[in-house]
Amino acid sequence: MRLLNTGPGNVYFNMALDEAIFLCHRKSLVPSTIRFYGWDKPAITFGYFQHFNKNRSIFGELDLPSVRRMTGGGTVLHCHEITFSIICLYNEVSQGGVRQSYRKISSAVAAGLKELGLEVCISETGFPGAQFCFSTIQPGDVVIKNRKLAGGAQKRSSGVLLHQGSILLEQNWDFARFSGAGISLSEAAGKKIMFDEVEEYILRGFREEFDIILEEGQLVEQEITLANKLIEKYKSPEWNKRY
Repeated sequence: MRLLNTGPGNVYFNMALDEAIFLCHRKSLVPSTIRFYGWDKPAITFGYFQHFNKNRSIFGELDLPSVRRMTGGGTVLHCHEITFSIICLYNEVSQGGVRQSYRKISSAVAAGLKELGLEVCISETGFPGAQFCFSTIQPGDVVIKNRKLAGGAQKRSSGVLLHQGSILLEQNWDFARFSGAGISLSEAAGKKIMFDEVEEYILRGFREEFDIILEEGQLVEQEITLANKLIEKYKSPEWNKRY
């Protein structure tokens, strides 16, 4: 499986690149991929099926770039976090459905975080359908002391899975009221945790859970070209206000 670390980017590029990798993998142009990335400035993404108008007042209040994801789930306020995406065939993760694959990926994340000395577990219960991703715990989330540490959302099409996951590194207190059930890694560990450190532990978890070999790779020309085209889609009202 290919490993990418594309560093911090803006919200339009980050969402466009995930879709570009997904579409290229669906055409068998690139291998299955795990990508780690960050954010060059705070931004909002919201789930594919969420209604724009329900979030309009929040978007206006925070005055941040706001983009509809191609994955489902709730609204996420991205700032100090480590974000990862997994693009692969369904059966590379789980033979089951969305819940099974979500839980399997969360188990890999939890296995890595346990090596940081954190007593994390996978939530068995919760409240699906929350407006804000980190405002409530949902089944399959990674939690510690009944607070949400990591969550994610998925898109499936033509046998290919896209999972987008977020792990809070530090709480941004301007956003705290939108993440009442959330806890950052730094708060949970009682010390500052760096992006590269978390990435290494999470990769150990993926190797352990999925028994895979990860090889550092590069984006191919088709992915870069397609991502640059898709940026305009993610900036457009036609996409962001479609519901």
